[in-house]
Amino acid sequence: MGSEHGPKPAFAAAWQFVKKHKDVQIILVGKKTELSLLPSHPQLQLQFAEQTLSAEDSLVGALRKTDSSLRIALDLVKTKQAATLVSASATASFIALAYSVLGSESKPAFMPWVPARNGKGFVMLDVGASIEVNGEDLYGFAKTAHRFKEPRDLLDGDQDIVVCDGYGGNLTLKALEGAMKAVSQQIRTELKKPGG
Repeated sequence: MGSEHGPKPAFAAAWQFVKKHKDVQIILVGKKTELSLLPSHPQLQLQFAEQTLSAEDSLVGALRKTDSSLRIALDLVKTKQAATLVSASATASFIALAYSVLGSESKPAFMPWVPARNGKGFVMLDVGASIEVNGEDLYGFAKTAHRFKEPRDLLDGDQDIVVCDGYGGNLTLKALEGAMKAVSQQIRTELKKPGG
């Protein structure tokens, strides 16, 4: 479990998820000193790792940490003890370890949640992990997300999942982020005007 804020945000998200989804088991992987402080829940399993990765780790350093939380989590996916992996690890380390542990048969995919006008939102994959993909890869991404709906108007929220290659997904995500930032700034500017 890696992020700038330690494991607490990931644990809080996992806790909220299992409260809504009673049929899901989540395995949290991290240092024993951090995870053992968290309250227990029957749907949350703790898997301890001796090491974690940091932004300062080189790719070679990340590959050499054989007992890192990311390596252990990827091993759980490889051995089918886990169906998928959610990580806040550095992009380069994640990609390098994913290919090292899982091989090139299954490509990694980044899958952010995107808000929509209906309040429901959707997940989009891939947005940058795998630049070159073929039809089988896209099918694999869709299987990872369990369902596939062809999007028409992304921000209307008519779809649950959007599947695309990493390059197209990253362009779409960055365009959405830029558009939302521009609209937000324009609204603030208009509200600051007299009579706004």
